[in-house]
Amino acid sequence: MVVMKFGGSCLTNGEQFMNAAGLVKNYPDKNSIVVVSAVCKITDKLLDTGQLALEKKAKEVEKNLNEIHDKHQEIINYIAEEPVEKEKLTKENDNHLEELRQIYKGVSLINELSKRSLDVISSFGERLSVLLFSAALRNLGLNSFPVDARIFVTTDDTFGSAMVDLETSKKKFRKKVLPRINGSIPVITGFIGSTEDGITTTIGRNGTDYTASIVGYSIKCDEILIWKDVDGVMTANPKIYSGAKVVPFISYQEASEISHFGGEIIHPKTMQPAVLADIPIRIKNTFNPSYPGTLISSNCNDNYSSLITCSIDELTLITIEGAGLQAAPNSIVKVLAAVAKVDVNIYMISMASSEYNISFLVKSKDAEKALLSLQQELEVMRLVERSISKIVVDDNVAIIACVGARLKGRIGIAGKIFSTLGKNGINIIAIAQGSSEYNISIVVDSKNTGKAVACIHEELDGEI
Repeated sequence: MVVMKFGGSCLTNGEQFMNAAGLVKNYPDKNSIVVVSAVCKITDKLLDTGQLALEKKAKEVEKNLNEIHDKHQEIINYIAEEPVEKEKLTKENDNHLEELRQIYKGVSLINELSKRSLDVISSFGERLSVLLFSAALRNLGLNSFPVDARIFVTTDDTFGSAMVDLETSKKKFRKKVLPRINGSIPVITGFIGSTEDGITTTIGRNGTDYTASIVGYSIKCDEILIWKDVDGVMTANPKIYSGAKVVPFISYQEASEISHFGGEIIHPKTMQPAVLADIPIRIKNTFNPSYPGTLISSNCNDNYSSLITCSIDELTLITIEGAGLQAAPNSIVKVLAAVAKVDVNIYMISMASSEYNISFLVKSKDAEKALLSLQQELEVMRLVERSISKIVVDDNVAIIACVGARLKGRIGIAGKIFSTLGKNGINIIAIAQGSSEYNISIVVDSKNTGKAVACIHEELDGEI
């Protein structure tokens, strides 16, 4: 059995829904389960409209609601040939939008837009999309039914990025969904779940990949097939470096590193269920389905490894300096705790062997609240313990992560990377290497991101 996931970029209109449904119908393994994202850009529209409701901009809210309604109605008109099917889908579309309208009114009335409310609002994209995709499959003569993942994906109440209880979700899937399959294709909402109390949650933006992996884990499927609008994992972002190539095979560990360092090809949490059940993940292109794509698995050995260069812009480097840091117990723990306290993600940590300074990278949009928390938490270290002399902030930096299994144990590779950057006039602000040796991370000025990626590729192409 194969679990197929279709992202929003592959579901922009009725033609693309039918194209995706055709891929399901024509796939060699007929025992498929489908997981879908919202229609392209609908989630952003839903969230933007929530902000408009908070600002009491009723006319703009109504305008957006009509646009969301009309977008889905256009797709219904394209995919539903039978009058009864079209009438049924139209009614469901109208009912969902009316429910959403009432939620926006509630936001405006109580003057509050919490993370919990945002999760409910954003869930409507997937809830509408499964109705359309299931109808598209039926239009091609396949038996299909929509499934709201909230009936089995069980999470905590960390709204916006909830933690999934895999074992509970597996048991619920096997009890509530698996018996219904019986020759029919379930189409499941990605991205959303619910608490044990039935409160709607989301598992992180672009979390449909993760939902597909949860489903795959629940049934120990043969493969998780993620349909995208690209041919697979590439050696670099082709928008940054035109010489980027598709990588045919990568390991789970490499894929995890890539996803952490800005590679948008797969959701960072997706690896966990797949690794636990040892399920291969394949990335393929809906617009080029004959291309083999990229296979992510535990069987990928070093001989297949390529150097993959990822990058993240709009970062801020925060450095804490102090001669007394070495003597201060748990100084790193205090730093990390201060940042975690305000829900800020750290992309890289670098520390001098002398322990004189600690540097870490955060998104620039999160830098202010990270700094404020640090200043509050470390006041004792600064004033009482005298262990901190200053906090230095470098804005507009980027991280370049060189990822590949064959980096491990290769003498001189790091030197070549640093040397080629130097030869091209690119200053290295900070470096870090993971203990796995699968990744070397370099911090540079954001203006040099594209140049850095290009010169590393051109220097090492063919060696890794």
